[in-house]
Amino acid sequence: MAANWFAFDLKGAKQLMADAGFADGFAITLYAIANHDATQTAEVVQEQLRAINIEVEIISEEIGTFAQRVGEGTFDWCSTGRGMRPDPTRFVNDFGAPDQGVAAKWFNNGDGWSNEELVGLYQEALVNLDSATRHEQIRRIQEIVLEEAPHIYICQPYKFHAVRNEVKDMYVAFNDFHTGLRTTWLSA
Repeated sequence: MAANWFAFDLKGAKQLMADAGFADGFAITLYAIANHDATQTAEVVQEQLRAINIEVEIISEEIGTFAQRVGEGTFDWCSTGRGMRPDPTRFVNDFGAPDQGVAAKWFNNGDGWSNEELVGLYQEALVNLDSATRHEQIRRIQEIVLEEAPHIYICQPYKFHAVRNEVKDMYVAFNDFHTGLRTTWLSA
């Protein structure tokens, strides 16, 4: 699915920059979490955007300062990550409620980016108990996010856990807190 949106096209990117009046590029600050994968991701972004004349200054901040900045919305760009969520709606909640919570700061209280179709789908998905139609709602939300790019998702790291057959009810958590061990037990 993502291949439809994320094809590499340097010539097209340069044309989009020129069409937007930025043929000569611009400079921007990208905040990242210090000593975290987000900083390495920011460095890759910095290098790749140089090809279309975007000069990226990376500022790595300790997690407390970074989290405050993200919560206040005081950034041009930020490189961060999302941990495991108990439900797919929690991955897209910022887009489904761009006038609420932290998203309100990012999207100018809903006067910035917003999409009424997405907001409606999000509200419906929150209360939809039919798995098949809920799946389609979440899929359409993802398509809108890919088409309009209010956030740009760079990468998703893989998480692996090797276990033996005797280990039961173990699951992989993407938050690195190993919560999957809470329900784990060993068979005889």
